[in-house]
Amino acid sequence: MSGSQASSASEFRTTAGYAAGVVAIALLIMLVLKSTSQEVDFCRRIFKGFVKGNVTIEKQIDWEHLQAVGTDVGKEYRLFRLEKDRVDYKINFILAFAQAFRLSGGSFNSFVKWRVIDRKPEVITVAADYPLKDKTLLFDISASGKERKLLGLRWSDQQEVLAPATTEPAAQPQPEAKPCCEASEQPAETHD
Repeated sequence: MSGSQASSASEFRTTAGYAAGVVAIALLIMLVLKSTSQEVDFCRRIFKGFVKGNVTIEKQIDWEHLQAVGTDVGKEYRLFRLEKDRVDYKINFILAFAQAFRLSGGSFNSFVKWRVIDRKPEVITVAADYPLKDKTLLFDISASGKERKLLGLRWSDQQEVLAPATTEPAAQPQPEAKPCCEASEQPAETHD
C-alpha cells in the first residue's frame, strides 16, 4: 500500500469512528428523551384519569403505599381486609378526587410545563406547574419493576422546583472564617 493509500484509509477510519460516535450519542439522547417522555405521559394519563373520575387508572396506582397531598392513603387502604372493600375504596377515592377537582374549578389544562425533575433508583419525580396558585404538583412514580405505578402526589412551591434536581446535592462552598477586624483594619474613630 502506498503512503497516500494508507493516509486515505486512516482518514476513513477516523471519519467512520467519528460518525459512529455521533450516531451513538444521538441514540443515547433519543433514549433519554423517550424515557422522560414516557414518564411524563404516564403522569399526565394518571392525573387526567383522576380529574375525569376514570376508575380504570386504579391499576396504575400503588395503593398499598400511596401518599396523596399529605394523606397516607396506603395506610387507610391497608385497613380494609376484604377485596370488595378495597375495590370500593379505590373507586370512591378516584370519584371523590374528580368531584373535589371539579368543585374547586380546576382544569387539567391549567397544569403546564410537565417535566421529570428527579430520578433515583426507586422513584422518579415528575412535576407540573399550576401558575394560578404559584404551585407545582409533584408525582412520585416507581422507577423499578416492569410497570410504572403512582406512589405519591404532593404540592410544592414553584420556587422550590424551578430546575431539574440532581440525585446528589451539590457541594456548597464554605466561606472562609475571617476575624472581624485585622489590626490594620480597625474601624476609624468618628467624632460627632
